[in-house]
Amino acid sequence: MRSSRRLAFVAAMVGVGCGSILGVDFDNAKLRDAGCVGKSCQERGFTCGAQDDTCGQAIECGACTYGPCVSGQCQCVGKTCPEIGAKCGMPDDGCKRTIDCGACAASLTCVSAKCICIPKSCMAQAIECGMQPDGCGGTYFCGACMPPNPYCKAGKCGKTPCTPDTTCNGRCGSVSDGCSGIVNCPTTCPNAWETCGGGGVANVCGCTPTTCIQQGKNCDTIPDGCNGTLNCGSCTMPNTCGGGGNSNVCGCTPLSKCPQGFECGTWPDGCGNVINCGTCPINKSCDNMHKCD
Repeated sequence: MRSSRRLAFVAAMVGVGCGSILGVDFDNAKLRDAGCVGKSCQERGFTCGAQDDTCGQAIECGACTYGPCVSGQCQCVGKTCPEIGAKCGMPDDGCKRTIDCGACAASLTCVSAKCICIPKSCMAQAIECGMQPDGCGGTYFCGACMPPNPYCKAGKCGKTPCTPDTTCNGRCGSVSDGCSGIVNCPTTCPNAWETCGGGGVANVCGCTPTTCIQQGKNCDTIPDGCNGTLNCGSCTMPNTCGGGGNSNVCGCTPLSKCPQGFECGTWPDGCGNVINCGTCPINKSCDNMHKCD
């Protein structure tokens, strides 16, 4: 009599739609009975990584072909000015976006994202006589003066004799003596952070501060290269300054595995994504302690 009652109970349970007895995932059945229907990657708007389907189960949304997966989206991470070797201008960061790598000192010209010194010819300087600096450490001979204007003064031929100025007076490098000759002044500057012409004025010791963008930095403070400092800003969570392994760069180092003892489900990686902790056998479900039960 008892056996027949048990068989009748099982038959009744099957009849009301609770599923088959063999091979059923009872926990998922409970979730379905509770009205939880997992969403797909597309429905959740994810394109990559292991994500939560809103029912506590992990769904794999694919891998990125370029760039990392951040918060379920493939992102192209633009390179910094130092990473692409740029010193100036607005080059491409590798993601079809321009990046401002700053300007050169006034005495230099930005060519292919590099600051270079372009020598100035006699004609460019409107000079017609004597030895003259080219602005890049070299010299040009710009011609000799002939009667009736036999004297070279300040790059022009005239009738008045010229008295050369052979003093440096704070100047550096090769400078004109004001007549037809060259004065070789010291090439080193009194301050370690200065260079000859470094401030943008030829033959004068100076320094042009760098920028945070030129150095590829975006948080905290860095030296400006001219005995000062630059404030490069702060980070927003979950990023921290240097958190990705690069100093003065906002970043985050994600967890690479789930906490010890976890068997299933997902767990935050600390950087906006989740880690897939595994799935349970068909006859078990993942409980809120991440155990297959």
